Amino acid sequence: MKEANNIRCRVLLDYQTFHIQRFGGISRYFHEMASRMRRTECTISILLSMNQYLRSNPRVHFLYVPKRLFKALEGLFRAINRCGSLRRIKAGRFDVLHPTYYDPYFLDALGDKPFVLTVHDMTHERYPEYFAPNDKTALHKRLLAERAARIIAISTCTKRDIMHYLHVPEDKIDVIYHGFEPRAVADVPVPGLPPKYILYVGERRGYKNFGTFAAAFALLHKTCPDLHVVLTGRPASKSEQRLYEEQGIADCVHTFTDVDDNTLALLFRKAEAFVYPSLYEGFGIPILEAFAQDCPVVLSRASCFPEVAGDAALYFDTLSAESLAEAVEKVVGDANLRRRLVEKGRIRLKDFTWEKTAQQTEACYMKCLAEAQQAELRRKPQIHNDNS
Repeated sequence: MKEANNIRCRVLLDYQTFHIQRFGGISRYFHEMASRMRRTECTISILLSMNQYLRSNPRVHFLYVPKRLFKALEGLFRAINRCGSLRRIKAGRFDVLHPTYYDPYFLDALGDKPFVLTVHDMTHERYPEYFAPNDKTALHKRLLAERAARIIAISTCTKRDIMHYLHVPEDKIDVIYHGFEPRAVADVPVPGLPPKYILYVGERRGYKNFGTFAAAFALLHKTCPDLHVVLTGRPASKSEQRLYEEQGIADCVHTFTDVDDNTLALLFRKAEAFVYPSLYEGFGIPILEAFAQDCPVVLSRASCFPEVAGDAALYFDTLSAESLAEAVEKVVGDANLRRRLVEKGRIRLKDFTWEKTAQQTEACYMKCLAEAQQAELRRKPQIHNDNS
């Protein structure tokens, strides 16, 4: 329990990301950060959730719903969570609101309370061709960025893009990196795992540059026929399956769906290398996950990757399958290079902790609150004492 006299700011996190995600990504960021606050009372306005992090958090009062039931009634649960969140926001028993995604539903209910916005990436702005014409993410993000008291950017690369695309003043943006906490991993068998493989994690469409990755592996397969690929995420689409068959790699590609944290850690630990070919990311948590499991990292020379990984990764030319294949072949075939990358990864990982993220975010909240209080004083009419 936190001492009452140690609390300097009450922050309300809204329902959005905890409604959308079962685990991983943005919901993990908010959970890890909020659970480490020392001077801030963080509460979450959510009533129904399938999120695994909230399930293990005794400070959050909500009803956990199993995934299958939640998916079946998602629309109803979304309406309930939205109404509940609006009720909490209108009640105003907090100092700062921190929305967990970009829906501006709360603006009319917020009154004069300030809010802090975390911008996780600027992918929609940089690569609009990869998103549906009716996708409102960029529009909503711009609206919230204009209205937010302060903005958190999760990398300097993201900050530059916020300034460029959204024209936000630099002094309104705080760069606060994600953290990472290595966890105990149970070394249990992973059925279907090939003996020698490279790992690809997450989504595979659009700006993720998966086509270059697949073409690179097709080249690798000719020189390293015993090397396989392990993918995580959704099952292979029909177009992906055709791509594998055309490239002659269908028997070497293995997809693991609905992977929990322990299994994901094992996939990193046992891989020859983790490959992240994306054109753009806001930060890249999988890089830190790889470092934590002593997995060599191969990255595209793009966006924030050099900022996050430094010299603890091997880089390739982003759109070149030949460059990617050459980089992976170096890592797989050179034990000394693998050892150097692993050692540098361990050192680099120490720069990213959730405690640091929490402390810097609390400082952002305090700055936001102080600025709001100063603005309130400026709005009040000045009272002059004329008794002279």
